[in-house]
Amino acid sequence: MTDTTAGTPEMPTCHEVALRLSDRMEKALPLRQRLGVEAHLALCPNCRRYAAQLRAAVGLARAAGSAAPRDEASEAAVLALFDQVAKKGA
Repeated sequence: MTDTTAGTPEMPTCHEVALRLSDRMEKALPLRQRLGVEAHLALCPNCRRYAAQLRAAVGLARAAGSAAPRDEASEAAVLALFDQVAKKGA
């Protein structure tokens, strides 16, 4: 994924947003991080697309009767898969 916004203390990079999206979905982000992620998503179409893909994947996993990936290795595999999909769509 190509960073379309510069990272600052208030504005996380695309990579930082990708790492925080699962916590965002579970409402587990501290307020400051949540606001930074929301601000970044408002400005970055690539990350909005990525967040939508992650929501869809989690929804499909839940619909199939399995829990969303919780360990770091599984989550890293899901993130790598979405990176590949995003690169093909770019």
